Amino acid sequence: MPTRSETISRPQYLSEPREIGKEDNVLHLPTEGLEINFTASMVTKFDTLVYLGDKEWSVLRHLALTAGSVQPQEVIEKKYEMTGGELRVYVNRLRQKLSMDPLTGPIKTIKNFGYMLDDGRERSGDLIAA
Repeated sequence: MPTRSETISRPQYLSEPREIGKEDNVLHLPTEGLEINFTASMVTKFDTLVYLGDKEWSVLRHLALTAGSVQPQEVIEKKYEMTGGELRVYVNRLRQKLSMDPLTGPIKTIKNFGYMLDDGRERSGDLIAA
């Protein structure tokens, strides 16, 4: 069995943001009651609009477009011109706004590496640390 660092470094866990087609413009996360609408740039939680700032939306959109794939912290920081501390603040704000329980919500932290929006698919290995 690979070690945690070997598992994280495997390329299949990383992906670039994908383009959204018309039939694929909403990401549903039913366990959290979330809908992320890329066309309208909005998020609803149990049919209630969730208000997000521009940076929060940018981080969430990036994670949603790569849902199920680990995104290195440095990639997100560079793409959205923020520091590690700022990124942690935005991720924590998103967790508070999007989840019933921020510790078990859809945004996962991969310790010393990055973040992932959990799309509900089963994965093998001990990859995720909430």
